[in-house]
Amino acid sequence: MKRRTLLGHLATCVVIAASTLSVSEPVGAVTLAAVPATVRVNVSLYGISYALIGSTGAMIATTEDGTVLYKGGQRIVARTNVQRVEGEPVTLPPPHEGMTSEERASRLELLRDARRAAREAQVSGKLVTIPFEVSLLAGSDDALGTPVLTATRVGVIRFVADFGYLNFAGRLFRGVLEVTTDDSGDMIVVNQVETSRYLASVTGAESPSSWNGEALAAQAIAARTYLVTHLHKHGTYDLEGDTRDQEYGGIGTEADSANALPYLRSVPSPGDELAKDSGWGKTSWEWNREFTAPQLGDYLRSRGINVGVPQRIELVRVTSAGRVTLARVVGTAGSRDIGKDLTRYYFGLKSSLFTVQFTEGGEAEWVSWRDTARLVDMGILGAELLGTTYERILNEDRELTAIRITGAVYKLPPRVIFYGRGFGHGVGMSQWGAQGMALNGANYEQILKHYYQGIALTSIGGA
Repeated sequence: MKRRTLLGHLATCVVIAASTLSVSEPVGAVTLAAVPATVRVNVSLYGISYALIGSTGAMIATTEDGTVLYKGGQRIVARTNVQRVEGEPVTLPPPHEGMTSEERASRLELLRDARRAAREAQVSGKLVTIPFEVSLLAGSDDALGTPVLTATRVGVIRFVADFGYLNFAGRLFRGVLEVTTDDSGDMIVVNQVETSRYLASVTGAESPSSWNGEALAAQAIAARTYLVTHLHKHGTYDLEGDTRDQEYGGIGTEADSANALPYLRSVPSPGDELAKDSGWGKTSWEWNREFTAPQLGDYLRSRGINVGVPQRIELVRVTSAGRVTLARVVGTAGSRDIGKDLTRYYFGLKSSLFTVQFTEGGEAEWVSWRDTARLVDMGILGAELLGTTYERILNEDRELTAIRITGAVYKLPPRVIFYGRGFGHGVGMSQWGAQGMALNGANYEQILKHYYQGIALTSIGGA
């Protein structure tokens, strides 16, 4: 309660800094608009061709003019460039309960005939491409669905939860989800949500006890400042929901870092070490991420970079603190430079403080059966299972009573491994440093004025 009260008092407080790139000396403040009541966030990254939206309860789907397409608890899928066969649909025999074995065999033959007829209809029918289609899915095994809207271009479809929360891409969202287009005309999904809820997700303010209240207050002000200085940069939405702006995952998602004002220079962060060495920080300060080379190529391609299969990654420009500001990916289909803070986004990393290694593979690794996360990694990487390990359980007379599996040994494939430390980009405020300073007694204003030289705090009103 105390932490929520503190954040409540800071609801409209922002950082006011110089409008120039250098802020080594205090200068005149810039004028900012009030914080808006709602914010529109692109939660689908780059343009997509498939958007599956549902809810934990029921939802209402409407077109831009308010026409209701659907109201209920089923899922809806919006797709572009859908291929369908024109002509009369071929229906399957209806299900029937309580059949004898002879009747069941006869029904199976009818099903086979129906499937053959369906295949023949597809061969003889005309294949058409529908530029934009919205379909209602009957269940989890319904891949195509029943079309409720077709159009020659992507149109605006709004989804509101009648009760419960909306679901998209495995994440839950408050507010409105909207299928629309980005600045290039590609389909995206935008979440229109109350600004206070957006900031809570970005700063981790809804976490029960993870952060000190003063550190959270500093994070909230930094996130709010970033928000009001980056509004209206896109035609149909305000911000990207990833590290290009501020990491946002809807309900229950905590950001790895509160990306603050990117034009502010980096300053020493003495609180990092204190935060790292405290009990809650040790397990997550250092991290690594692994891909096979083809997996990394697919991952980069999903984010808009196609270099084929990566063969090497050159860290072209690294700061004295070890942060990567320019990386070059060289692959079978070309090369691409990734600059500024985009290395985190394109490689899916927690921090710009990383090194990278290409391994030849072949090494063996033992994984405890209790380490479910690493066991999942082995499956994703396609590691070869060499065998299992076990321990013998003996009674008091040294007689064997049981054999218990303790783990498994895997042969690892060639991999690309990113080794990193910390979170964020190192320019602006460090979450770890803010937490460390707060643990050492600093208040939110002292934290902000350490990281953002030459600033003042002011209330601008609004949400």
